[in-house]
Amino acid sequence: MRGSGGTVATLTWPQMALAAVVALLVLANGTMYLTYRPIATERDLLIRQVDTLERTVRRLRDRGAQASAIGPLPGENPFPADLPSAELSALVVQSGQGAGVRIDAMAPQLGAGERLVRNSYRSYRISLRAYGTAAQTADFLGRIERGTVRTWVIDNVAARPSADGTWEIAFDVIAYAPLRSG
Repeated sequence: MRGSGGTVATLTWPQMALAAVVALLVLANGTMYLTYRPIATERDLLIRQVDTLERTVRRLRDRGAQASAIGPLPGENPFPADLPSAELSALVVQSGQGAGVRIDAMAPQLGAGERLVRNSYRSYRISLRAYGTAAQTADFLGRIERGTVRTWVIDNVAARPSADGTWEIAFDVIAYAPLRSG
């Protein structure tokens, strides 16, 4: 580089070292930005999906046993006389098919008598694991909520994102009926 008097400007050793450090820092900053940007975009997408799933689960838990649009009549016992085991199993399978989720594991289990408040109840638990997009899993839970079985509870919910952009959701659906004495 030529100065105003026609002299050549040269960099001293410390100036060249400082210029090299600055160039390396600029290069490292650019690399970090290009690496972070897609990760931040994916994180933002996952946050929206998690929020959707959490709102759906919260809404289902808030409604509790009043999941069905058909409420009990005045004086009617909301609990069925017999466990709705076949109905609940069919509801879960149909809800999964209708929502487009893949049910990977489904384990039904009859429970012994459980004491809830003042009465004892028999229970029928279905532990399941399903895969689908956030919208599909929310639709799946909504279809169970709007199903014909009224006395159910969703418990032990766990949702994890998969590498392919889908969600793995594992939970228990439990139906209750009064324990018959005698």
